[in-house]
Amino acid sequence: MKKSLTIILSISILIGSQSSRGKIDAVFNYMQDKYQIYNLQDLNRKLLKTGSNIPPSALNRDPSDLVGHWELQEQYMGLFITVGSDQLAPTMGSIGGYEPADSSILVTGDGFVTELNYMELTGSLFRTSQTNSRNPNALQHAQDYVDSAATLQGQNTFDLIMEFQLSFNTDSTITGGLGGDDPENCEINWPEDPYHLAVYSFVSEYVLQEGGSVGCFLDDETGELDQTYAYVASEIEEQWTNNGGDDDYGDEVFLFMNFNIIDFFMIMFGYFDGIENPTLLMFSPDEERLGLMKLDSGEEYESSPESDLEGLTIDDETMMFSFDNIALFDSTGASGPTLTGAISPVMYELIAGMETEIPIPSIIFEDNELNSEVYTTFNDDGTGYDIEIIEEDYYYSYIDTNISYFNWEATNDSLFLTFLEDDGSVATGFDAYVSLSYSIFEDTIIVTNSIDPCMDPYYYYYSDFDSIEECLEITGMNIFAMDVNDIDDFTQKVTSHHSRVDNVNVSEEKNLPVDYKLYEAYPNPFNPNTTISYELSKASFVEIKIYDLMGRMVNNLVNSDVKPGFHSLKWNATNFQGESVPAGVYLYSIEVGSFIQTKKILFLK
Repeated sequence: MKKSLTIILSISILIGSQSSRGKIDAVFNYMQDKYQIYNLQDLNRKLLKTGSNIPPSALNRDPSDLVGHWELQEQYMGLFITVGSDQLAPTMGSIGGYEPADSSILVTGDGFVTELNYMELTGSLFRTSQTNSRNPNALQHAQDYVDSAATLQGQNTFDLIMEFQLSFNTDSTITGGLGGDDPENCEINWPEDPYHLAVYSFVSEYVLQEGGSVGCFLDDETGELDQTYAYVASEIEEQWTNNGGDDDYGDEVFLFMNFNIIDFFMIMFGYFDGIENPTLLMFSPDEERLGLMKLDSGEEYESSPESDLEGLTIDDETMMFSFDNIALFDSTGASGPTLTGAISPVMYELIAGMETEIPIPSIIFEDNELNSEVYTTFNDDGTGYDIEIIEEDYYYSYIDTNISYFNWEATNDSLFLTFLEDDGSVATGFDAYVSLSYSIFEDTIIVTNSIDPCMDPYYYYYSDFDSIEECLEITGMNIFAMDVNDIDDFTQKVTSHHSRVDNVNVSEEKNLPVDYKLYEAYPNPFNPNTTISYELSKASFVEIKIYDLMGRMVNNLVNSDVKPGFHSLKWNATNFQGESVPAGVYLYSIEVGSFIQTKKILFLK
């Protein structure tokens, strides 16, 4: 991490003034937090197939072909939208740097020509303050600073929790401290040691919100506080702010590159192989400045401070950026490369009344690994059952088998299930009756469950939205339907592939895992609860944390020693304070020593 930051900071492109260093730092931090890529291992994550990729169904298939034993092989989710008027919308892939954009910017310099054909319309790089969820992150930031900087300052490292009498609660909030609870009170019980005093000024403001803030310390008018280490308080706060920890949204910065997001991280981790002339162009609308970096050589160029960028035009409707022979200069004022051409997101077409799958880039969702074995049997008398084999842990490790019985009937393309209680009576609840579409291709059944996320009680406690647009905005699902309007229908489809097997063997073998592993949460998407499962090959100290897409920790579900075996826990979409979190995509990670694995879940309200 530090090596990577050194690389990006050494570039120090000048888009404006001294704030450029912080902006470039923020670009890298923004990218890491957005995509949860912090090391080379993260780049090897498996990706979910997002296209339809469904074999053609066999028309007029005899429903009796469903009779037999089937094993679940894979599942994936797709989002489909229907609009009332023809329109175009940008794909998430091309607007976020996952996939090539439409056309390109030609960069022409002395012996240097390249095309920038990727764009990342990041918007604001800094995050809003989140006082309710920042406590553990801010404390860890201060602890990291003390651990890394104390020796350079002639000080001893120390444990902030013990030194400042803090308590780390079961809900991962931090309480305690040395002084009162009035945010306006600067006269609190400050530490006597001036170095500890400087550190505590940050902890008091950003961890405890109790008063005695960095501002109180730096602006001490009483003269009673020893400000020998005032720079320490200032540095901790500045680094926290520059990394997006506690600042309002700042300037917009748009990025144009000749590499995709994965390659971006490869470059930041020092791997340039296969990427010729890696080049990054940054545009700050607020400052009306352009800056260009050649990441392999460290060359830097920028637009002239006197230029008003008349050669740059932006079409707000199509998001097209056009460059008309714009000249850049190096730090001495000598002429550098010129920029020509135009770039815009790839658009996909929506036709009125026609259901269209929303293109979702694969990096958004990780590979949907199955965390259980599922077998389904359809009997020719209209009965059937599911067998689900789940590896669990409850005081000891074992294999748990769940069996669900149902009655079924089918047409040539639709399958209807009625689930039964153990006594044979019809189950109660909204999921007792399930309607599915299916097709059969050779020895594979493709089954699709269509859900209306805005109306289905599985996802929501209410369904009184005035429009689908309102539903998407309130639930946060509008990130998938960017710039789409006049929406008539929005559907989530979960598609499962089942292969035919001769018989179903239920294993009762009791065995321990041979490695660490984090399973896909189920259900996903979810409301109100989802189950997170993991396995340990040996007794270990385990942390399982929930983050939002901005990298802020939302909750810490496990923070203790755990026995070996298979384990599972539920998350009810609440933060440290037990408050419901906003709808949207979240990340959950397991940390066991140096082993870290992260996956994504989608919470819908």
